[in-house]
Amino acid sequence: MKNPDQLSIRRLNLLRLLEQLHTHNGITRQHLALHTGLSLMSITNLVDLLNEHGALRFEESPATRTIGRKADIIHLCEGDQVFAILDLTEFHYCAVTHNLTVLPDQYAFPKSDELCFCESLTAFLKESAERLSALKAEHEVLGVAVVVPGPYDAVKDVVMGPRAGELANVPLLSILKKTVGDYHYHIDADIHYSVRAFAPRAAQLGHRVVYYFYIGAENAGAVLLNGDILHGSNEAAGNAASLPVMGGGLYRDYLSLRGLAKSCGVENTDKLNAPALMESIQQAADADPQQWQNAIEKAVRLTAEMLYQVVCLLDPGMIILDCPYHAYDWEHLTKSVNDYLSAKLGPCRKAPQILLPYFDRPSVLLGAVQVLSRDWVDRITL
Repeated sequence: MKNPDQLSIRRLNLLRLLEQLHTHNGITRQHLALHTGLSLMSITNLVDLLNEHGALRFEESPATRTIGRKADIIHLCEGDQVFAILDLTEFHYCAVTHNLTVLPDQYAFPKSDELCFCESLTAFLKESAERLSALKAEHEVLGVAVVVPGPYDAVKDVVMGPRAGELANVPLLSILKKTVGDYHYHIDADIHYSVRAFAPRAAQLGHRVVYYFYIGAENAGAVLLNGDILHGSNEAAGNAASLPVMGGGLYRDYLSLRGLAKSCGVENTDKLNAPALMESIQQAADADPQQWQNAIEKAVRLTAEMLYQVVCLLDPGMIILDCPYHAYDWEHLTKSVNDYLSAKLGPCRKAPQILLPYFDRPSVLLGAVQVLSRDWVDRITL
């Protein structure tokens, strides 16, 4: 049996291999060795292990070779094994394959004012259970990621934090096992899944500290340190939107979609969800373009001011600004933030790299698959 250090190295190498296969789905052993820095023998052993557990398929390379056999092109399997994601923040369900293909088996619970939260949760979980049961007839479900609106306390089996709402009173894992079934569950906050999607890129670029800032109906932030999320009392470091603004208020009062809507003159924003806020913002922008432009300029300036404080406190090498609703002029935002930070930091200190999401899928989904892949790798290397 391998010792703990050998197991840790093997798991890390497997995850590096999976990251490369996600990026280059259709790659030879030689190129995997080149991209990971591992020996060809190590690559072959890792590929054999993944193949043994049904994660890979192979095709013969069309390249002509005069010596030896043709190189195999390695792909992640499309559908035999799947990960399921239950998003309890939006009551969405989907199943994703090893190669990040989302299966047609998706479900969004139709919200109804006639049902209370607990009734809606129960109905959604029962529907999810039926879909997972049908999925198991043709696929192996490797794990289920459960996305919740706040940190999850595994000891108390509850979701915590101001966004938890009625989930704070729900013994979540117990209900999942009773209602949905006995799967390998991983429960975590939406923001934690999202930031994990950027961990491979950060490691590739050599950034130890990454700050992730999400702009939705509300704001949220998280910090990666050497690929791991800051938890517990250190988790507050990611909540930069709670810092005070000079002149009054907090950054979250202005930088969320709710804050942007208020700056555009939209009233009664408290009960609006993100899509409704975006619709109201668009209507306000069409009615008064100058007020919209003023609101954007204010948001850009305040974002730069807030991130300057983040840089001073955390010294991140990379900052991710994520808003899936496209309310902001992202090109203008990132350029303005870069210019502001560079001017404030001066020539003796390098400004962090500021990136926008570069995926064609939601970062929360990709982060969930990454976490479930890690859990699966842990199991197959025991």
